[in-house]
Amino acid sequence: MTSYNYIELKSSNLSISKKFYVVIGGYEPNLRKLGTIEDTLNGGIDYSVGALRETHNVIIRVKHTSDETGFGSLADLRSLFELNNPAGTPSNIITYVDHFGASHNVYIVGDFGQSLLTTLIEGSQAVYLVKLALYFIP
Repeated sequence: MTSYNYIELKSSNLSISKKFYVVIGGYEPNLRKLGTIEDTLNGGIDYSVGALRETHNVIIRVKHTSDETGFGSLADLRSLFELNNPAGTPSNIITYVDHFGASHNVYIVGDFGQSLLTTLIEGSQAVYLVKLALYFIP
């Protein structure tokens, strides 16, 4: 299976369609099984089965100003994060193309946790790490 050294994030109307590098140590695919377990009065177990939910927590290495064709900047990534209107154009549903080229509809949830790696804060030499959580839409 072919894999890529980047992911792609695309807005619903493709006004933003950019590639981003993910720090491999910060790539955490997670599968969560929703459900509840309760004890019954007679000592048994009552298990309510829930859905399976997938999230990918990623740390993206992004330049303040991209100098690579097709790759996004810090502003592009922030614009994707700030999409917050389910009825808007573009909506808050993002297409996430993973390292294997598979497309998934996701929400970006949680915090936009950014930290600077370089002494420069602007331009193509300024590099940031941005933590994001991508919540898969079933």
